[in-house]
Amino acid sequence: MNTLKESYTKNTYQYQLVCRNAHAAMYRQMDGTRIVGYEVGYVKSDNGGTIGDRVIEPGERFWSNEDFGSIAWSIADPARAMEVFNSLQPKA
Repeated sequence: MNTLKESYTKNTYQYQLVCRNAHAAMYRQMDGTRIVGYEVGYVKSDNGGTIGDRVIEPGERFWSNEDFGSIAWSIADPARAMEVFNSLQPKA
């Protein structure tokens, strides 16, 4: 199973993993060398599958833009982002 990457680029921003546990992650969002904010959310996972001729391996997934407000949040203040991360409990 693939796990979340330590860093990657999405929507023109660079993301660096700050912390994670079994069910949540927090990333620093960067625009070049400038910290834009933090993204905190539940780690998504799936069993993989096939889209057309492309095989998608089972694994963890970064949240999508549509997930914000339900399982992911964008937070400017690093202390508040850490509070939100620490408040996320495992989903039943």
